[in-house]
Amino acid sequence: QDDDYFATLRELETVLRTRSLCLDMIPEGKIQHNSYYQECLFYLHNYGTNLAIISFYMRHGCMREALLHLLNKESPQEVFIEGIFVPSYKSGKLHMLENLLETIDPGLDSWGIYLIAACKHLQKKNYFHILYELQQFMK
Repeated sequence: QDDDYFATLRELETVLRTRSLCLDMIPEGKIQHNSYYQECLFYLHNYGTNLAIISFYMRHGCMREALLHLLNKESPQEVFIEGIFVPSYKSGKLHMLENLLETIDPGLDSWGIYLIAACKHLQKKNYFHILYELQQFMK
Protein backbone atom coordinates (compact mmCIF):
# COMPACT_ATOMS: atom_id res chain seq x y z
CA GLN A 1 0.00 0.00 0.00
CA ASP A 2 2.94 2.35 0.57
CA ASP A 3 3.72 2.02 -3.13
CA ASP A 4 0.28 3.49 -3.87
CA TYR A 5 1.13 6.61 -1.86
CA PHE A 6 4.44 7.06 -3.64
CA ALA A 7 2.82 6.44 -7.02
CA THR A 8 0.33 9.19 -6.18
CA LEU A 9 3.19 11.46 -5.12
CA ARG A 10 5.01 10.83 -8.40
CA GLU A 11 1.82 11.64 -10.29
CA LEU A 12 1.41 14.87 -8.32
CA GLU A 13 4.99 15.91 -8.99
CA THR A 14 4.43 15.24 -12.70
CA VAL A 15 1.34 17.41 -12.60
CA LEU A 16 3.23 20.05 -10.67
CA ARG A 17 5.91 20.13 -13.36
CA THR A 18 3.55 20.16 -16.33
CA ARG A 19 0.45 22.07 -15.27
CA SER A 20 1.84 24.92 -13.21
CA LEU A 21 2.67 27.11 -16.22
CA CYS A 22 6.16 25.66 -16.26
CA LEU A 23 7.94 26.06 -12.93
CA ASP A 24 10.56 28.32 -14.49
CA MET A 25 7.86 30.91 -15.10
CA ILE A 26 6.69 30.98 -11.48
CA PRO A 27 8.51 33.81 -9.68
CA GLU A 28 11.01 32.67 -7.09
CA GLY A 29 9.34 32.29 -3.70
CA LYS A 30 5.87 31.86 -5.24
CA ILE A 31 5.98 28.09 -5.77
CA GLN A 32 4.90 27.57 -2.15
CA HIS A 33 1.51 29.08 -3.02
CA ASN A 34 0.87 26.53 -5.77
CA SER A 35 -1.85 24.03 -4.80
CA TYR A 36 -0.08 21.08 -6.47
CA TYR A 37 3.08 21.92 -4.56
CA GLN A 38 1.12 22.03 -1.29
CA GLU A 39 -0.53 18.70 -2.04
CA CYS A 40 2.86 17.08 -2.73
CA LEU A 41 4.14 18.43 0.58
CA PHE A 42 1.09 17.08 2.37
CA TYR A 43 1.79 13.57 1.08
CA LEU A 44 5.50 13.84 1.78
CA HIS A 45 4.99 15.02 5.35
CA ASN A 46 2.53 12.22 6.00
CA TYR A 47 4.18 9.36 4.16
CA GLY A 48 7.69 10.40 3.10
CA THR A 49 11.10 10.34 4.69
CA ASN A 50 13.03 13.42 5.77
CA LEU A 51 15.35 12.90 2.81
CA ALA A 52 12.37 12.80 0.43
CA ILE A 53 10.97 16.04 1.88
CA ILE A 54 14.35 17.80 1.77
CA SER A 55 15.02 16.59 -1.77
CA PHE A 56 11.60 17.88 -2.83
CA TYR A 57 12.34 21.30 -1.36
CA MET A 58 15.72 21.38 -3.10
CA ARG A 59 14.28 20.34 -6.47
CA HIS A 60 11.89 23.27 -6.24
CA GLY A 61 14.46 25.87 -5.26
CA CYS A 62 13.43 26.07 -1.61
CA MET A 63 16.83 25.59 0.03
CA ARG A 64 15.92 27.57 3.15
CA GLU A 65 12.91 25.33 3.79
CA ALA A 66 15.10 22.26 3.26
CA LEU A 67 17.63 23.53 5.82
CA LEU A 68 14.97 24.43 8.37
CA HIS A 69 13.35 21.01 7.97
CA LEU A 70 16.75 19.36 8.47
CA LEU A 71 17.30 21.26 11.72
CA ASN A 72 13.76 20.90 13.04
CA LYS A 73 13.77 17.13 12.52
CA GLU A 74 17.38 16.76 13.71
CA SER A 75 18.08 14.69 10.62
CA PRO A 76 21.29 12.65 10.39
CA GLN A 77 24.34 13.99 8.56
CA GLU A 78 23.74 11.65 5.61
CA VAL A 79 20.47 13.45 4.88
CA PHE A 80 22.32 16.78 4.80
CA ILE A 81 25.03 15.39 2.53
CA GLU A 82 22.74 13.60 0.09
CA GLY A 83 19.77 15.95 0.16
CA ILE A 84 21.34 19.41 0.45
CA PHE A 85 25.13 19.55 0.26
CA VAL A 86 25.82 17.42 -2.84
CA PRO A 87 22.99 19.01 -4.88
CA SER A 88 24.27 22.45 -3.83
CA TYR A 89 27.86 22.01 -4.97
CA LYS A 90 26.87 20.07 -8.09
CA SER A 91 24.57 22.89 -9.18
CA GLY A 92 27.04 25.65 -8.32
CA LYS A 93 25.03 26.89 -5.34
CA LEU A 94 27.57 26.28 -2.59
CA HIS A 95 27.86 30.01 -1.84
CA MET A 96 24.08 30.28 -1.62
CA LEU A 97 24.10 27.38 0.84
CA GLU A 98 26.84 29.01 2.91
CA ASN A 99 24.92 32.30 3.01
CA LEU A 100 21.75 30.55 4.17
CA LEU A 101 23.63 28.58 6.83
CA GLU A 102 24.96 31.89 8.21
CA THR A 103 21.60 33.60 7.95
CA ILE A 104 19.85 30.86 9.91
CA ASP A 105 22.62 30.58 12.52
CA PRO A 106 25.31 33.29 12.33
CA GLY A 107 27.61 31.37 14.70
CA LEU A 108 27.16 28.15 12.65
CA ASP A 109 26.79 26.24 15.95
CA SER A 110 23.75 24.26 14.84
CA TRP A 111 25.49 23.32 11.59
CA GLY A 112 28.70 21.95 13.15
CA ILE A 113 27.99 18.24 12.76
CA TYR A 114 26.74 18.76 9.22
CA LEU A 115 29.73 20.85 8.16
CA ILE A 116 32.20 18.33 9.59
CA ALA A 117 30.36 15.55 7.76
CA ALA A 118 30.55 17.64 4.57
CA CYS A 119 34.33 18.02 5.01
CA LYS A 120 34.73 14.27 5.48
CA HIS A 121 32.59 13.64 2.40
CA LEU A 122 34.70 16.02 0.29
CA GLN A 123 37.96 14.52 1.53
CA LYS A 124 36.75 11.00 0.76
CA LYS A 125 35.81 12.12 -2.77
CA ASN A 126 39.16 13.94 -3.19
CA TYR A 127 37.33 17.23 -3.87
CA PHE A 128 40.08 19.24 -2.23
CA HIS A 129 39.27 22.53 -3.93
CA ILE A 130 35.70 22.50 -2.58
CA LEU A 131 36.97 21.23 0.78
CA TYR A 132 39.35 24.19 1.04
CA GLU A 133 36.54 26.57 0.10
CA LEU A 134 34.26 25.10 2.76
CA GLN A 135 37.00 25.23 5.39
CA GLN A 136 37.56 28.91 4.60
CA PHE A 137 33.86 29.50 5.14
CA MET A 138 33.94 27.66 8.47
CA LYS A 139 36.77 29.83 9.94
